[in-house]
Amino acid sequence: MAKLTICKDCGETISKKAKSCPKCGAPNKNTSGCSKILLTIILLLTVPPLILIVTVSLSNNDSGFTSIEVFNKQQLNVRNGAGVDFKVIGVLDPGTLVSVKGNTSNGWYNIRVDGGFWEDSYEGWVNKKYVYSKSEFNIWKADYDKRISVEKAIANKNAWKTSDNKSMAYLMCEDWVKNRLKSPSSAEFPGVFDGKLENIIQTNQRYSIRSYVDSQNSFGAMLRTNFHCVTTQTSEGNWELNRLEIE
Repeated sequence: MAKLTICKDCGETISKKAKSCPKCGAPNKNTSGCSKILLTIILLLTVPPLILIVTVSLSNNDSGFTSIEVFNKQQLNVRNGAGVDFKVIGVLDPGTLVSVKGNTSNGWYNIRVDGGFWEDSYEGWVNKKYVYSKSEFNIWKADYDKRISVEKAIANKNAWKTSDNKSMAYLMCEDWVKNRLKSPSSAEFPGVFDGKLENIIQTNQRYSIRSYVDSQNSFGAMLRTNFHCVTTQTSEGNWELNRLEIE
């Protein structure tokens, strides 16, 4: 396939070898430039944020284009003209290496995407409003990482509020029941396979537990005692006893 470029006058995609644009007749110009710029494209899409991060590092070459290293988490449309009304001719995938030639007064970059071994290279335009300087990017990235870290810490801290903590509730009740027995060391509670967790009613983090315990009485005989325990988890790792009835 022929390598393509963009007509500077009308925005039409034309062959790089064409002497003039077949649509408007303007000569096919290829200018060169000399610049060093370090930019970053950041696109915040949703909450929680899906982020487009494009770090742009510019250096000279003979064609007038300069290297851009793209580190984006979301795709970026490439259009055949400098505006959202122009046709999408490509999409920059995360990590795409492209080149920039210049920009327009309405805020668009003229770029070239290298096609690699299997595809042809092509030229197009991307919106410049998502581009920030390297220093701005570093400030934003540090703030973003800090904010995400705080959000994760808060989420982990509050995870207990929506967790199913029946097992821990039962263990707490076991301790409270043992303290009421004649021989706490002889206490035998039912296991999980004995239906230990079947008679637990959970309302938010309040647990109503009906179960039994086998333990020795004052004469050393093993007796079964039913109990009803109500406990509430008040914070991470903290529980309070609301009611304990031992029959």
